Amino acid sequence: MANVIVNDTNLKNIANAIREQNGETTGYKPSEMAAAILAIEGGGGGGYMPTAEDLTFNVSTTSPFTNNGLPWILREYGKNPGLTFASPSQNSNQLFYQIQAEIFDAKIIFNQNAAYMPVKYLFSGSNNLKDITGTFRFPNNYNNYARVDTAEYMFGGCTMLNHINDDLIDSSFCHWFNRTGSSYNRMNTAFYNCHSLREIPRFYFEMIGTNTNGDQPCIYSATYGYTDMFNCCYALNKIEGLPVVLGLVGEATITSNMFRDTFNRCYNLSKLTFQTKPDGSPLTANWTSQVIDLTAGCTNKTLVNDEMRISGGIGVGFDSSFLFAYNSGIDRNNEAGYYTGQVYVEDTINDYYNSDYMYSKYGHTEAVETINSLPDTSVAGGGNTIKFAGIVGVRTDYLKGRTSDKKFDSRIDNLTETEIAVATAKGWTVSIV
Repeated sequence: MANVIVNDTNLKNIANAIREQNGETTGYKPSEMAAAILAIEGGGGGGYMPTAEDLTFNVSTTSPFTNNGLPWILREYGKNPGLTFASPSQNSNQLFYQIQAEIFDAKIIFNQNAAYMPVKYLFSGSNNLKDITGTFRFPNNYNNYARVDTAEYMFGGCTMLNHINDDLIDSSFCHWFNRTGSSYNRMNTAFYNCHSLREIPRFYFEMIGTNTNGDQPCIYSATYGYTDMFNCCYALNKIEGLPVVLGLVGEATITSNMFRDTFNRCYNLSKLTFQTKPDGSPLTANWTSQVIDLTAGCTNKTLVNDEMRISGGIGVGFDSSFLFAYNSGIDRNNEAGYYTGQVYVEDTINDYYNSDYMYSKYGHTEAVETINSLPDTSVAGGGNTIKFAGIVGVRTDYLKGRTSDKKFDSRIDNLTETEIAVATAKGWTVSIV
């Protein structure tokens, strides 16, 4: 091999190019340069290294990355790209609407001057999406809350979505826009038709719930309250700490029902509670004429002596095929109930399903827990109703390992006068079907 003379200027230029790409100030010997180049992400393949400017998007229109937009970004810039959104507004919704990716793992940074966290229709209609592991963040020097004006259809229609990162959004920097006359204050339909989702991500309730100042989230009208929020969430394990919303400006009494089809077909639900104060006492809400229907979606109805008897409700699915048709991860062979002899306990409850109303995941104990967490609406005169399917949960306490007595009756219609009185004092009528 012939000798090649490389002058000092050439070597300095190569070293400077390495430092420009990796952001370091390291000095390099000629023998170290090859390894340093290979260590640069994308350097070994000769690919173009994007700059911060390349990954900054001025979000002034809706749906910048819909359909194949995100896969294109992932393909061009590699996994876990750092995308910076400059100046998003309340109109910058549908960011990742109907994306075709199965996994979303991008790291999103909103400019420190951003006033809004645009989450309306954020991932809506992304039927292939199975897992969201990415993050949405603000810079560490961002000292003020970014506003969330509406969260409707945030994940609506993501039928295959099984898991959402608990820290997808940093709720310490982003919070519900409280006490405003804005027509954008909506949280309905956020998880509508999320057939496969097992848990509500922690950030969501933290983001829209009672904040450190004690302010409760406000909604523009009843239409945008809890309507369809969990409708057809077949595999959802629990709803714990559901925020208690107020009327506009936190003062108006909400007189129209906010709970239309909220818990419809929640076949796998084993826990339902509202957010309470730190000491466990109920939050106050100016509500009247609200109807929380926990019998909705029942498919087994029988007319007995001119009365409709419903043997179903949340926590039990007579057509359990809904749990297996999508991406819940629930094993078809793990059925609990009388005929299978299977019994689950609290730490394994999420691994089982049931199609027998007697062995519902939601029974007497769970109903009491829900009642105790109901907001106090007596300030508005009450007039609210919560409906339970009474025969449900006959063997729930046995199934969950709370008793060893196979004949112990834990059905919901065993609610005592004392237990019901808790709801009555807060302006609620307990209706047992």
